[in-house]
Amino acid sequence: MSIFKRLLFGTILGITTIAQAATDCNQVTEIPPAECESLLELYHSTNGDNWGDNEGWNETNTPCSWYGITCENNGVVEIESHFNNLIGQIPNFSALHNLRELYLVSDKLTGTIPDFNLPNLEELYLFYEQLTGTIPNFNLPKLKHLDLHSNTLNNNELNVIIPNFNLSNLEWLSLSHSQLTGTIPNFNLPNLQYLYLDNNKLTGTIPNFNLPNLQNLHLDNNELTGSIPNFSLPNLEFLSLNNNNLTGFIPDFGASNNLKVIFLEKNQLTGSIPNFNALSNLKRLYLGYNKLTGTIPSFTLPNLNALSLKSNQLTGPIPTYSDTIIKLYTIDLRNNPLCKQKDFDYSAWSFPFNTLSAVDIVVELFVDYSKDWQAQLDTFPICGTNKDYAFIEYLESKLYYVVGEIVNIKTEVSFKTTDKVDLWIAIELPSKEFIYLTPSITLSSTPQFFKNNLNTIKDRFSVISDFIVPKNFAGDYTFYTALIEAGKNPWQDGMQVIKYIEQTSISLFDK
Repeated sequence: MSIFKRLLFGTILGITTIAQAATDCNQVTEIPPAECESLLELYHSTNGDNWGDNEGWNETNTPCSWYGITCENNGVVEIESHFNNLIGQIPNFSALHNLRELYLVSDKLTGTIPDFNLPNLEELYLFYEQLTGTIPNFNLPKLKHLDLHSNTLNNNELNVIIPNFNLSNLEWLSLSHSQLTGTIPNFNLPNLQYLYLDNNKLTGTIPNFNLPNLQNLHLDNNELTGSIPNFSLPNLEFLSLNNNNLTGFIPDFGASNNLKVIFLEKNQLTGSIPNFNALSNLKRLYLGYNKLTGTIPSFTLPNLNALSLKSNQLTGPIPTYSDTIIKLYTIDLRNNPLCKQKDFDYSAWSFPFNTLSAVDIVVELFVDYSKDWQAQLDTFPICGTNKDYAFIEYLESKLYYVVGEIVNIKTEVSFKTTDKVDLWIAIELPSKEFIYLTPSITLSSTPQFFKNNLNTIKDRFSVISDFIVPKNFAGDYTFYTALIEAGKNPWQDGMQVIKYIEQTSISLFDK
């Protein structure tokens, strides 16, 4: 064999030797061999050779220096990996008795969640994965944070899949966006501060929780029914129950007097609005899209900065709040048959710590923060004189759609006006271009009305019907339904010809 061939052959053997080098857990001194083997089980079960970052893994005998591993006192205490292309199933890590934090996020993990036996685990994060099956009733006595949101946790054989966890130290529980069904347990979690069960398919009623330390409660975008409990949660600050099927009256929440944010929109709530006098810390109050009646209370809420009561059945005069709500910067009363008193005080909308403005519309009110508009309320009917009204609402839409999903968007329009108007329906594309619904129910890039010369109408119109989301259509789409002065074009005649406008937005994703 020539010298050249011997050198080449030796080089190949050297490369082969290096490629075959692997961690020998029996030679590891930083942690017990069993813990080393448990880490290698994670590596092999999740396609470790193809991780985005696998520095040190299955190459060296110093696992405490491997990417994402933290050790203390001769034991593994933390495993952290995110956006790292882990593909496969999660092992049970049974040998990692010292593990305090397990953080596997935004990868491609599949299968079920192990019923971990990790006596020192305090934080468990497994969100934005593709995990399936039921949620174990973990025996983790020190667990404080449990976050499994944005998975596909379901089991068609069971109706109730949220365990009534026996986790006395738990402070944070997030199971949102996971297709959960069944009812909500009346948790016995005395230290729980944050509860996120939103964007699931939960049914049944809302428990009257006995959670004295609860600060944030998110149950929005489910299928919950029944009335809202008058919670006695002294530390509750954020309550979100939007987009359910809740009925009955709105409680005054007097026993939860630390509330700062209340979201109750898109339910079937009835009755009058409480004055919430006990909620002096309240900053945001959203009660829109219900069936509330009566007049708007004269709130005394010194910290309120956002108030939405739109799309209800509220009547009576528009209130003034210059002395009682000094921090208000947005108020939305649209789609209510309101009126103004003959001696309405316009200066009441001039608050000392902000700037309020109004959109000039037919008979409804939308006031929002702006430095460019002046308050224009002259078009509001004087109480007892003008019976004009306008109502526009979008139906059947959700916030986002992915490839293959069917999009149906309808707009419900009901109005009666003294002066004739044209009805325009437009879509703003991700490119910021506009297309318009034409009288022939087609779409055109030429600005034009959908129906014209109207005094009154009550109907529903399909803007998008049975549209299957294709690839390469990703982006944000905004839909506008507007009442325009008859014969006018807002692009030519200015935005002041818009008498009333309502909008909604959706996002399409390529997935």
